[in-house]
Amino acid sequence: AEYGLTPEQFYVLDILILRGGSTTIGDIVDMTLRPHNSISTLIARMAKRGLVERKRSRRDKRSYEITITKIGQALFQKVTRKSIEMAFATLSKEDKRKLSSILKILLTRGYELSGTQYKFTEESVPCGA
Repeated sequence: AEYGLTPEQFYVLDILILRGGSTTIGDIVDMTLRPHNSISTLIARMAKRGLVERKRSRRDKRSYEITITKIGQALFQKVTRKSIEMAFATLSKEDKRKLSSILKILLTRGYELSGTQYKFTEESVPCGA
């Protein structure tokens, strides 16, 4: 809130950064497990603020490519993953391991329920465990 970003907007910027600066709305939908129309509305608001650009995909005219702008990158850098790491720094290594394990179980089940498979990476679970 201090930077004028909702948690959802920050998450979209984070996804874009992790994807090298751009991805599709479909990819964001898959990562967030939120409805397509909800993500489209969120992206439209972010584009209006100049945080992202939305362009039709050259490969598939029904799809949009979402790219983070310099404004979005600058804002994201202010609210870096450091703030998340600082919040999790209060946990012991054992607590982080337990939390990571529980989050992986919940994420796995969430993806199973949505009919999607997901491979975990270091960035999948933010507690750094």
